Amino acid sequence: MTALLGAVTILASFAALFSLQLPAVIPALGYGWLRHHGPIRLTLRLAALGSFGAFLSRQPGAALLIVVAGLALSMVVASLFFTSTTLFKPLSVHHVTHGEPTAAQRASPAEVLGLVVGSEAVAYSVDELVAPHHLLNDVVSGAPVLVSFCAACGSGMVFSREVSGRPLTFELAEGLHRRNMVMRDVETGSIWQQASGRALEGPLAGAELTVMPYQVLSLSQWLTEAPSSLVATAVANAPVGFLGPRAMIRLTSFLRRHHPPQGSELVVGVLLDTDAVATPIDALTRRTFEHGSTTMEFLRAPDTGHLECREVDSRKRLPVQVHRLSTWLEFHPHSRILAKPP
Repeated sequence: MTALLGAVTILASFAALFSLQLPAVIPALGYGWLRHHGPIRLTLRLAALGSFGAFLSRQPGAALLIVVAGLALSMVVASLFFTSTTLFKPLSVHHVTHGEPTAAQRASPAEVLGLVVGSEAVAYSVDELVAPHHLLNDVVSGAPVLVSFCAACGSGMVFSREVSGRPLTFELAEGLHRRNMVMRDVETGSIWQQASGRALEGPLAGAELTVMPYQVLSLSQWLTEAPSSLVATAVANAPVGFLGPRAMIRLTSFLRRHHPPQGSELVVGVLLDTDAVATPIDALTRRTFEHGSTTMEFLRAPDTGHLECREVDSRKRLPVQVHRLSTWLEFHPHSRILAKPP
């Protein structure tokens, strides 16, 4: 019984520490788990303390006591700090600035999210800027934009922050839903899914953010495609998580490269009415498909990596999205996936 109580103590402490990640592993928990996460995590901490008290009453041996107390205490204390809102601090429009690229940046292989609005182009470094903060509220050519990145699934998305003519400011909400991060707008408190841009609940439930025409390229490729592009950086007094800016950059960069999510192959996808179609980016140059009576094609420029989807006859372009395959299928489970050419 003593060992069992020790195991229960460690299990409850572990659940308290990783309670935000549990819905990603157990999707049946749903968003309700995250919505009531504060009381749930407190309950798990109290359960760990209660079981530890019962464990002590059994007068365990010194070795067992040290192991259980050390593991449980470290996890309960870590649960006070291990949250998305303490690790990642989103940036407001006052914390993002745009500047001319340096000579080194023009040759940089660093991955960026590239955006063109009107006559202005801006590049956002994934490792140096977007991933460490997860959300950037910015303004490009007078348009309010949201640049986002989910570390859990590796998806970068760029949206318009304007809903019904009203610009919104976004911050992180706690945890994950459907293995993807969730966001909250400051103005109404509505909760939004990052991968789909759809409001899950709150006054704006059911509303959807408009996806901006963005590209995922290396910085050198982007500056070749948009030579007048500016490069976004954070101002000196921008908020950072408790690990600090350099540690967060190293951590997110390491995780993206050495621990990619399952189904980590990148795909480019397009939404066509009720149809969804995607194709792997690797080895893509041109891939055609039929949508009703219309022939469509995915294109990737060999020199810059520029991605687009368009109607073959009219050359009309449609906005594309770049995701990990697992994330695309999570939100578009009936999507057609075009195979790579043999």
